[in-house]
Amino acid sequence: MRRVVFALVVLSLLSVCSYASVYPPNYGFEMGDTSYWTENPDNGSIGVVTSWTHLDSGGSADFTWTAPEGVEFAVLAGGSEDQPVQLSRILTLAPGATADGLAALSGEDYMPFNDTARVTISDLVTQQVLWSKDISAVGDWSYTPWQYWSFTSQESVTKNFMLTYETWNVGDSILPSYGLFDAAPGLPAFALVGVVPVIGALIRRRTR
Repeated sequence: MRRVVFALVVLSLLSVCSYASVYPPNYGFEMGDTSYWTENPDNGSIGVVTSWTHLDSGGSADFTWTAPEGVEFAVLAGGSEDQPVQLSRILTLAPGATADGLAALSGEDYMPFNDTARVTISDLVTQQVLWSKDISAVGDWSYTPWQYWSFTSQESVTKNFMLTYETWNVGDSILPSYGLFDAAPGLPAFALVGVVPVIGALIRRRTR
């Protein structure tokens, strides 16, 4: 029994350490601002909030989001026609490491004005879309709940990637829609990469 308890304690301590090392500062906007991120508002707006309410075509509230991780999350409002409002940062990922998060679209426009929110990642050569929702997918004046996205590095060496959150005001520069972005709650699976072998070594040492 003592061995089991010891293993659980070690796992908890190492998980906390791993969490701190894999989530860079202000990844989930818990500083209450966009510190450590780069803003490109392009006539839209970027903010950090504790809740956000979707408005239907009549201006009535019909859905409210709260932070799935911590108490704060980012909201990007569309700006100039067909230009992205962006919030980005560099992530350094070891081989096999995974970055993840949650995103949602608060669509406050109608077709053919196909406003879009998305999450992309780039190695500065190629770009991959990790999550994307638009008016054509969710319907006029509609929205999504929080949705999970993730990216696992397939590189053989540690490498820098550019993570970018975007909202696009498509076809006009009025009636902007909103992209919502946050870290995923709980310890990400990749945080335990390299931890299990250490735990095994500690348990073997303890039981000798």
